Amino acid sequence: MSIHSIIIAGGEGSRLAASAPEDTPAKPLLAGRDGVRLIDRVLAASAEVAGVRVVVAGEMELPDDVVRLREDPPLSGPAAAIVTGARALAEREDTGEEDLVLLLAADLVNPGPGITALLDAASDSRSDTDPDGAIATVDGRLQPLLSTVPLQFLSAEIAR
Repeated sequence: MSIHSIIIAGGEGSRLAASAPEDTPAKPLLAGRDGVRLIDRVLAASAEVAGVRVVVAGEMELPDDVVRLREDPPLSGPAAAIVTGARALAEREDTGEEDLVLLLAADLVNPGPGITALLDAASDSRSDTDPDGAIATVDGRLQPLLSTVPLQFLSAEIAR
């Protein structure tokens, strides 16, 4: 089993744009006090565990080893972005149905601990015959863009 990631960065940031100065970049491209963009934090944290990293987003600078795709139609939401990323992973020769996929928002401030906890939870509940994923919660609220899902589950749901 391998681990891959789908990072969702395709929104317009309209909630942020409503209250931010006019020249503020899209949320995933915002930098912290250390100058590191939010999306770069997510990419770095996922690089430690993920073989293939797919970012579903508009135009932006990304490392050469990251696959960038755009959902169709553009700006059609996170579900369409997940479908786009999952299809791309399923079509690759270096991925398998038994692989686990990290679904991540591109604007996570400190993704490392969450990713570690998700992978620990998934490995605790996972077997070769009955793969499970895990989903994070914050203050009792499910965070679907901080979760793990078996690629075979994503593929089956897309096919339905």
